[in-house]
Amino acid sequence: MASVGVGAGVAAEAAPVVRAATGRLLFIDNIRVFLTVLVIMHHLTITYAGTGSWYYLEGRQDHVVDGLGSWFCAVNQSYFMGLFLLVSAYFIPAPTTARGPAASPKTG
Repeated sequence: MASVGVGAGVAAEAAPVVRAATGRLLFIDNIRVFLTVLVIMHHLTITYAGTGSWYYLEGRQDHVVDGLGSWFCAVNQSYFMGLFLLVSAYFIPAPTTARGPAASPKTG
């Protein structure tokens, strides 16, 4: 059985979006759960690794834990809040097109 890849001239098909019985987009729910766990881990790292300016510090504050905690927090801060914003912005076009642009709030 030969495998055919994208490089062989065959266009790859996108996987269908899976919806739950309630009409929810499961991939959005999975992203939200992942980001929520990431926020919890981020705050635990700040508290127990001693990175950042937090009013309560606990745990070991040696160079290894401080370095790993600083790296973990820096990487997370670079994308996780923006990804929350992106997930929420994913749902903006549907209400805007349903009501029309006249019903949208004016800015500026």
